[in-house]
Amino acid sequence: MKRALRAAWLAAPVAVFLAFYWRGLFIWFAQDDFAWLNLSLRFNEGYSLWRLALEPAAQGTIRPLSERLFFIGFHQWFGLDALPYRALIYLTQAANLLLVTLIARRLTGSPLAAAVAAIFWTLNAGVAASLSWTSTYNQILCCFFILAAFLFFLRYTETGERRYYAAQWLAFLAGFGALELNAAYPALAGLYALVRAKRYLASTLPLFAVSAVYAILHQTVSPKPASGPYAFHWGWDMFATLIEYVKWMAGGVRFQEIFGLHRLDWLGWLTTVAVGLALAAFLVLRLAHRDWRPVFFAGWFLIFLAPVLPLRDHFSGYYLTLPAIGPALLGGWAFASAWQARRGRRAAAVVVAGLYLGVSTAVAHATLSWQLVRTEQARRLVLGIGRAQALHQGKVILLEGVSNEIFWGCVRDRPFPLVGAAHVYLAPGSTRAIEPHPELAELSEYELPARPAARLLRAGEAVVYDVSGRRPRNVTRLFRASLGPPERLPPARWIDAGKPWFADQIGPGWHPEERGYRWMGRQAELRLGGPQKPGEVLYIAGFCPARQLVQGPLELRVGIEGGEPYRVRLTRPDAGFEFRFPLAPELMGKESVLVSLEVERTFVAPGENRQLGLAFGIFAIR
Repeated sequence: MKRALRAAWLAAPVAVFLAFYWRGLFIWFAQDDFAWLNLSLRFNEGYSLWRLALEPAAQGTIRPLSERLFFIGFHQWFGLDALPYRALIYLTQAANLLLVTLIARRLTGSPLAAAVAAIFWTLNAGVAASLSWTSTYNQILCCFFILAAFLFFLRYTETGERRYYAAQWLAFLAGFGALELNAAYPALAGLYALVRAKRYLASTLPLFAVSAVYAILHQTVSPKPASGPYAFHWGWDMFATLIEYVKWMAGGVRFQEIFGLHRLDWLGWLTTVAVGLALAAFLVLRLAHRDWRPVFFAGWFLIFLAPVLPLRDHFSGYYLTLPAIGPALLGGWAFASAWQARRGRRAAAVVVAGLYLGVSTAVAHATLSWQLVRTEQARRLVLGIGRAQALHQGKVILLEGVSNEIFWGCVRDRPFPLVGAAHVYLAPGSTRAIEPHPELAELSEYELPARPAARLLRAGEAVVYDVSGRRPRNVTRLFRASLGPPERLPPARWIDAGKPWFADQIGPGWHPEERGYRWMGRQAELRLGGPQKPGEVLYIAGFCPARQLVQGPLELRVGIEGGEPYRVRLTRPDAGFEFRFPLAPELMGKESVLVSLEVERTFVAPGENRQLGLAFGIFAIR
C-alpha cells in the first residue's frame, strides 16, 4: 500500500502534465528553430561540429547541449519531423516533475505538498511558454540539470556521503551546456546551506568559483550586445520588470490580454492579489515559528530571475520557467498545510488554488493553441515552397502575400534551405504589409528589389507564389506583367555580391561569385540605388581570411561617389565584419551612387593565381 501511495504522488504531476499538454507534441517549428536547424546543413557542408557547437551566436550564447547538438543531431536523424524533438522535450519535463516532487517531499515532509507543488509549477503560464516552443528546450534542460544537482546536494547534506557531492558537480557542470542561467546554481545551494545546513556552506564555495570563471570566460569570448533587445539595462526600471514578472507568474494579468476580454480584467488582478496575499501570509506564519524554509523558496525565485531583469527590452514568459519553481514549492506547502487545518483555511486554500489554476491553465491553453496555429502555418508554407522548388529546379522563388505574423514567425529565420529552396525572397513591394523591427532584422534585405526581380522573371529564372492562402499559388504571369521592363526600373538599393542576379551593378575589380560570396581584388567598384531619406547609411558585410592578417591588421578604404574614403582596420582572422558609413547630404535624391573599395594588400590562395583581397556579401543603403 505504501508503495502504491508513493507511486501515486510521484506519478500524479506527470499525469496532469501529459493530460494537459498532450497537444503540444504536435507543435511544429517556428522562429529560432529554423536558425538552429540550418546548422545541420552547415555540418553537411563540412563545417566542424565543434565549431558549430561552441561558436557564440548573435545574442552572445553558447549552448551546445540544448540548442546546437540537439537540433543538429535530431535533424540528421529525423529531418523536419517535429514529433521526436517534442517527445524529448516532454520526456525531460517529466523527469523535471519527478525531481521537483522528490525535492518538495524532502523540503516539506508532505507527499501532498510535493505533488501539488509540481502541478502548480507545470501548469504555470511561464512553463507553458517553454513547453510550446522547441527553441526554449534550453529552459527545460537547464531545469533538469539544476534540479538534479540540488537533489544530489540535499542527499549530501542528509547523508554526508561524498558520492552525492560528486554527482552534484557532474550535473552542475553539464548544466553550462544548456543555459547560462546555470551559473546561478551556487547561490541556490549556498542559500539552502545557510538556511538549513550551515555545516555544508563551505562545500558550496568551489561552486561559486566555477561560476565566476565561467562568467568571465563567457563575457570574454561572447560579450553581450550594447544595443537591441538583448542589451543589458541596469537601473531602477529593473524593479518594474520584476513586478511584471511577478504579475505574469500569477497568470492573471495575461488573461484579458490573450482573450481580449477586458471585462474580466478584474479576475486577473483578483488572482494576482489573492495568490500574493496567501503566499505572504503563509511565509509570515512560518517565520513566526522560526522556520526559514519560506526564505529559501522566495530566494529560489529571485536567484533565477535576477539575471534576466536587466533585459528590459526582451521580456519573455519562458524566463519564468526556473524561477517559478520556488513559489510553486511554497504554494504546494501552503496548500497542504491548509488542507490539514480547519475547514475555513481549507476552503480558502481551495479558492486561491482554483483561481490560480483556472487563470494559469487558460493562459497555458491559449499559448499552446497559438503555437499550434502559427507553426501549422509555417509548416504549410515551408513544405509548400519545398514542393514548388522541386517543380522549378534551380529557379528563384518570390513570395507574395506574406503576413506580418508569418514573416516574423517563420520567414525571418530563413527556413527554406531546409527543403532545398536556397534562393527565396519576398516579392517586390511585399514588405509594406510587414511591421518593421530594425533591431531584429532589416526587412529590405528579405525583399528582392524590382530590377533584378524583373530581369529574372523575364529570363524565366524566377517564379512568384502567393502564400496568403492555405497553399502556395503560382501567380508568376500576372506578377511579371505588373513589374514592367527591368531597364526602366531604378538600381537596387541593396545587393548580395555573391548572387548572379545582381551582376549588372557589380563594377570592375571583382572575381566571379562563388559559394554565395564574391572576392574583390586590390580595388573594386559597384553601384547602389541612391539614398531616399536623411540618416541613411552605407552598410557593408564581408569576410576577412586569416591569410590577409599574417602581416598584421589590414586597412580597408571605402569611398562613396568619389568622396574622401573612409578607412577601417580589420584585425579578426577568419571572421565576418560589418561596417556602416554615413552618407553626404548632397547624395540625397541621386538615382545611384558609386561605391569604391581598396585594400592595402592582397594574397594568393594555394593552388591559385588570383590576387584576393576580401570576400563580400551584402552592400546596402538603408
